[in-house]
Amino acid sequence: MKQNIYYEMNTWLNEHKFDIFGSLSFKNHFKDNIKQKSFQHFWNRVDSHYFGSNRRNRIERICFNHIGYSNTNLHFHFLAKCPIVEDTHKFNAVLNLIWFEMKESGKYSKIELINDNVAVAKYVGHETYKLGTDTINTETSHLT
Repeated sequence: MKQNIYYEMNTWLNEHKFDIFGSLSFKNHFKDNIKQKSFQHFWNRVDSHYFGSNRRNRIERICFNHIGYSNTNLHFHFLAKCPIVEDTHKFNAVLNLIWFEMKESGKYSKIELINDNVAVAKYVGHETYKLGTDTINTETSHLT
């Protein structure tokens, strides 16, 4: 079952060409609910930067929960599409600026342009064997 989820997710992700890959870690051992709230706050700040207070418009993204090899290190990954009003390189810079301004951001975080959609799809889906469909963070994902 979980292998089917992995295959279906990879297929879907390869069909949708995302521009940015993010891997967000935390500097301290925050509780998981604080990490989730920080991740939501990050996306609220990004959406507000591009769309103001209009909550109907959001950056198109799919977000993932990962727990790492220890099964206790909750961190997040995301794939995002650049809004049409922005240059992809500048969008990447804005995401980095917003994340690294946050007090919870960890030094192992990385936000970068996607060069290989197939490799990124495999990477973000590699924990589905542990988490199943819970690997998708439905609280922060936004797809049109």
